[in-house]
Amino acid sequence: MKIVRLSERNLLSLLHKLVMPGSARKIIKWSEDQPGEPSEQVAIRVATDDEVYGERRPGEMHESTENFIREMQKAVAIVRANLKSSEQ
Repeated sequence: MKIVRLSERNLLSLLHKLVMPGSARKIIKWSEDQPGEPSEQVAIRVATDDEVYGERRPGEMHESTENFIREMQKAVAIVRANLKSSEQ
């Protein structure tokens, strides 16, 4: 299994790229975690829930995680609205 470690900063940048107009919706990460091993380039792409789940319901998560997701979805809606209004 290949593990890609992302910082909180990178995860938040992915969230922004999800809503940013014109974004490629991905970040490139250079993996240099293991000394002596060649570095690898990994592209991590953001996908919307609709792209991933389509018509099916996503699996349940811990209640506090579900609450966090709902709060973040509210924040994303605000960002989207602000981006739309700044484009006009």
